Amino acid sequence: ENADLTDTLKVNSWALTAYGSTSRLEIGKRFGIVELFYLALVESSNDAAQVLASYFGEERTLELMNKKAESIFMPNTIFVDTHGFDPGNISTTKDIFYLARYLLNNRPLILKITRGEEVRSFGKIDLKSLNNKNLFFQDENFLGGKTGYITSSGYNGLFIFRFRPDEKTERKVAVILLGSTNFEAGKNSLKEETLEVVHWLNENYFPVNLQTP
Repeated sequence: ENADLTDTLKVNSWALTAYGSTSRLEIGKRFGIVELFYLALVESSNDAAQVLASYFGEERTLELMNKKAESIFMPNTIFVDTHGFDPGNISTTKDIFYLARYLLNNRPLILKITRGEEVRSFGKIDLKSLNNKNLFFQDENFLGGKTGYITSSGYNGLFIFRFRPDEKTERKVAVILLGSTNFEAGKNSLKEETLEVVHWLNENYFPVNLQTP
């Protein structure tokens, strides 16, 4: 919202100090800002988030992030780094719901990116074979979302689904889970717990429409 999304950024050594590594990001190579969105939001690349932060610098980026959270009614959210690995970054399910609503109503292209759809409004996307970690990206009723993990908080996810009670009605529901013990497999996994919520909604409010990938 503050940057020119048609700009490119050069990968520097500071950006690669974040936890984890992204093989595509090499020092001196340039990427479009929206391409970095794909790496950060689809593959969960901490490095890509750091490269994005280099646009304004880490201190100014953090200031903008915290001001934005406050402006969209996320009073219990605090950012202390620009890539999300520090356990000092905190939020709540309610705050994340407000973020989901803001994205859905004001920044739907961000959600399209999390599904892996091509968004070419701001230049070419020269990325192949992305590993989408957003679990339900293949489902036609998944409107977008994001998964995340650090040791202190476990597996976390925001998933927005579309439900169609009838041919003329469409409802959008955000499922937000924090602290799952596993990612994809097992009873307490992020995926299975999300499916339990969705199936409960289907049984109690909507006809079954989720196609499990």
